[in-house]
Amino acid sequence: MTQRFAYLGQRAILTGLVAIAMAACSSGGPYSVDMMPAPDVYDGGTIDPFETTGFVEAPPQFPILYATDRAPIPEGEEEKGHRFYGNTRGHILRVGEARIEAGMQDMSWEEARQVTLLKTRGENYPLKVAGVTEYGVVPRSLTAFYDPDDFDNEPTERFVREINARMAATRSKDVVVYVHGYKVNFENPILVASELWHFLGYKGAFVAYSWPSTPKTLAYVSDLEDATNAARNFREFLWYIASETEVERIHVIGYSAGTRMVTRAIADWALQARQMDVTKEEIVAKTKLHHTMLIGSDVDKHIFAGYLADGWFRTMNRFTVYTSGGDAALGMSQRVFGKSRVGQSIANPSSMSPHFVELLEKNPNFMIVDVTDAQGSLEGNGHSYFRSSPWVSSDVLMSIFYDLAPDERGLVRDPNYPIWSFPEDYVDRLRGVLADKGVILSNSAE
Repeated sequence: MTQRFAYLGQRAILTGLVAIAMAACSSGGPYSVDMMPAPDVYDGGTIDPFETTGFVEAPPQFPILYATDRAPIPEGEEEKGHRFYGNTRGHILRVGEARIEAGMQDMSWEEARQVTLLKTRGENYPLKVAGVTEYGVVPRSLTAFYDPDDFDNEPTERFVREINARMAATRSKDVVVYVHGYKVNFENPILVASELWHFLGYKGAFVAYSWPSTPKTLAYVSDLEDATNAARNFREFLWYIASETEVERIHVIGYSAGTRMVTRAIADWALQARQMDVTKEEIVAKTKLHHTMLIGSDVDKHIFAGYLADGWFRTMNRFTVYTSGGDAALGMSQRVFGKSRVGQSIANPSSMSPHFVELLEKNPNFMIVDVTDAQGSLEGNGHSYFRSSPWVSSDVLMSIFYDLAPDERGLVRDPNYPIWSFPEDYVDRLRGVLADKGVILSNSAE
């Protein structure tokens, strides 16, 4: 009995430590973040992502779409750390639009463009949620506990119209969905999605998906359960976008604990498709999934291996796993659960089973990218590298922006194993590829 209590005590301490390690999933104050460093590919003005800003005319405010299954905060009853939605499950899926206040007041669009693209900024460029307009509930998210007749379809039809309008304004039929990690409030994924959309030049439509994580350090275990629980709503949301809008390609960026929700939702699709005699092309024609990215994924590797066996990556065109050997948060998570995480680097590629190597070789659109050597990837606890590393952000965005394969983004492949990494001259390589494709808009030397 004494040994059992000692074990439980040790497990509780480890759980607390991993919660603290994962705290970097959150950044900034309760309602704001400072915009992440500009991706290095934009340094020097060689590429201008804002050639056509389309739906967004100028700061200080612009709209971004959101979906959430958090419980709403009643008007006039603001909770500590919450203004619009809380950290408890709302069970049903709500959609709407958030208004983002960007930069300083009275800043012109040209000033904002120049400041945000600087490699080193003299001052912070804050992003704040100025307000939220909820359109309504997505009926297909309703369960047996709800009467569909109690809900109006018109609000969600508005959401569809808004997505189509954003795509039409930029002549892009792409929708990007960002899914956050552990320990953040409703606003955080809205703001992170806003900065990613900003550096995509406001192309297509961008949606922040905010599942009910808890902005408390010791909520790690409960957040993992909530992420898994939200998988059904996320799956229905993707179906809703794919079937109701004019989208041609959906990109999903899943981060940290949020990848549990992403992987489980898509695994459900894979199981449904497995029961039918259909090709990958036929599946993708329905899902519209083009590229799914798992960044700093906190999913058990063996659980995910089961998803792969069920045909997980047959539901999309491209699939990238970003891994890091310097991710202290995932290292602590491994200690707590005793299992390796998907987002951890393969320390010894020679230990990969021949079957898995063959799987990667036969499926070149299933890509593993090791960011350990990318500039800025080890900042903090090395977990939020997609924001802290101007190299990783360049890779993520150029992959979406131009639909480039790893070798076309300047990455190099291990000579013996299908794993990609960042060389010392990564940015020069990337710019060289873009110049060859006619993407470079100006000469940085001019």
